[in-house]
Amino acid sequence: MRRRFLVLALLALAFLGLVIVGYQWMQSTALAELRATDGPTFRDYRDSIGRWQSAAVGSEFDDGDGAKTSAGGAARFRLGRTGSLTLKPKSQVRFRRRGDKSGRAVGLTVEVGEVEVRTEDGTLAVGSEFGELVLEPKSRVRLTRRGERLLVGVKVGRLRFGPDQHALVAGQEVTVAVGGLVLEQGNAQSPGAAPARAEGAPLAPRPGQGVGYADLVVVAGASFVVHDEAPPTAIGFRFEKACPQGGRLEIGGKWTEAEQQGNLRLGVGRHEYVVRCLDRPETVAVRGELRILSDSGTRQLPSFTPSAQVTADGRTYTVLYQARLPSVTVAWPTAPEASSYSLTVDGRTTRTTKPGHTFPSGALAAGTHVATFAADTSPPRASRPTTIVIKVDAQAPTGRVAEPKAGFAAGATVPVAGQALPGWTVSVDGAPIEKDAAGRFAAKVPTNGTLSIAFSHPTLGMHYYLRRPQGARSR
Repeated sequence: MRRRFLVLALLALAFLGLVIVGYQWMQSTALAELRATDGPTFRDYRDSIGRWQSAAVGSEFDDGDGAKTSAGGAARFRLGRTGSLTLKPKSQVRFRRRGDKSGRAVGLTVEVGEVEVRTEDGTLAVGSEFGELVLEPKSRVRLTRRGERLLVGVKVGRLRFGPDQHALVAGQEVTVAVGGLVLEQGNAQSPGAAPARAEGAPLAPRPGQGVGYADLVVVAGASFVVHDEAPPTAIGFRFEKACPQGGRLEIGGKWTEAEQQGNLRLGVGRHEYVVRCLDRPETVAVRGELRILSDSGTRQLPSFTPSAQVTADGRTYTVLYQARLPSVTVAWPTAPEASSYSLTVDGRTTRTTKPGHTFPSGALAAGTHVATFAADTSPPRASRPTTIVIKVDAQAPTGRVAEPKAGFAAGATVPVAGQALPGWTVSVDGAPIEKDAAGRFAAKVPTNGTLSIAFSHPTLGMHYYLRRPQGARSR
């Protein structure tokens, strides 16, 4: 009897424990709970987003809380009442409360990387910024973040999504964007669905702020300067070699996606740009920068040799030049009386009979130089080291385009004439134009839209001078 009573008592305690655990589980309002880890796992809270700390097994996650894994780890969570979630290595997710306040509606934002959501016996509705995804019982679904898109793939079971309840079954996938817009339905089971996306085929591009024309087309990755008398300027960037499956062009707050070439209109100023491939949105494929100047390119080119006076007083002097390197005179006005002096620049010494010396044009190359005078006295005395910076005047014209004037007949053959500085080559559509000894050039070229005259220098880069035909697109 005692043994039977003891067994009954133990069973009653076990049952009571199960009731308590079940009650606590039913009362929990957490959206997710960390159940297991394989490597370091971190969490943050909605009121301190970005302040990551280690997460222990048993940690609960509520509205706005986030979790992430390291490169070599993964983590498994209870998700809602009927699901589980596996956070893959080097991934990040944020839990959101959607629908009612009972805690039964689960929202999920995959911020980085990939997660796998699994159901057992019940149906699980997962809300996302792309709309609701409904997993049927005994299903496994993969969610992968790709830039501003979410790739949804079904491994096992069945999933329904969108207002028309499109269905995906095992082996099928769909790519969606913000607002629930379906970009690529793959082989989703829905009336009129698009055909399956072939392996390696490009994702569907989006126009963003892109325009359907370009005043100038360049290969993405180049850095250059545009001289345009009527900006803003539509620049086209070709990226089919860097991104055979299409690319996303980003400049400041503007972007556009295309299969081969992205066009954006840009105003005066300096712009940095990047191109990301649609099949590798987390990685920058190429980058570059450009400047757009409001400039007609008709100013006369400089024909003189600049000169500069530098005092050996320990300060830094910047000498600008345009076409020709400057002549530079270095003087030491406070020098003591001496029979001779020596001037050392970048380790090379010049002997003089007075505390001053002039370097002719070309003797000091573009760049930074350090000059120091010394007097032959006892004891020897020297000036303070003085820095001389010689660089190109960024505001100076690099070329002159006298013809054509803007407003020529569209599609006509027009005269192109002007002058280039020494060291610069001139071309139109990749075809070089010959220059005479003074740098003057003249040719006739066919046009097709805006004419771009390119000035290229091996160290000073590429400049484009634009001329628009009559009836060009209104600005």
